[in-house]
Amino acid sequence: MQHKFEKTEDFLKEPSFVEWVKKTQPSAFWENWLALNPEKEQEFENARKIVLTINYQKRYELSENDTEDMLHSIQQFEMVQAQKRTSKKNCCFLL
Repeated sequence: MQHKFEKTEDFLKEPSFVEWVKKTQPSAFWENWLALNPEKEQEFENARKIVLTINYQKRYELSENDTEDMLHSIQQFEMVQAQKRTSKKNCCFLL
């Protein structure tokens, strides 16, 4: 973990800070850090406010197998939809 936090950006670059602000990762470190560095309270609060206003989203990476399975499912769905459209068209001609 980076231990020199001078600017707002320094806090925003620190994953544990972001997680702490979002309350998904408990950490006494940040409360203690602020108590020991009161001169950095403005930068700390600016970074905290930015985190709260930004919608951070986790990125998920699929394995190659998961990607292939998903692609196969999409292709099957598209084939079923095409068959349904064809069946509806043919249905009208039978009347």
